[in-house]
Amino acid sequence: MFIGDNAEVARVMGINVEATRIKLFTVMGVIAAFAGLLLTLEINVFYPTQGGGFLLPAMASVFVGGTSIAGGLGSIVGTFSAPTSSARWKPGSSRPLSAVIGFK
Repeated sequence: MFIGDNAEVARVMGINVEATRIKLFTVMGVIAAFAGLLLTLEINVFYPTQGGGFLLPAMASVFVGGTSIAGGLGSIVGTFSAPTSSARWKPGSSRPLSAVIGFK
């Protein structure tokens, strides 16, 4: 379901690039909506700016995990291990994944 770095090569290999991009953006939108629903259920009220504090830690976790800002290779293991490690370092976190998941 992934296209890779070169859409032209994917097209030559027989992958419908436009349909695949639409599917991927749709799946990511559904996942983001589900995450917003979980966040709203946790605090029992909705604020339009309630997710603003999550952008910097999320981007920092991706970069600490080894993904380059200029393109190139990254790994799922590195991107997952960076927020897991930072959650363990967070003061007051009794469970290692509590800060990553967002539940207390």
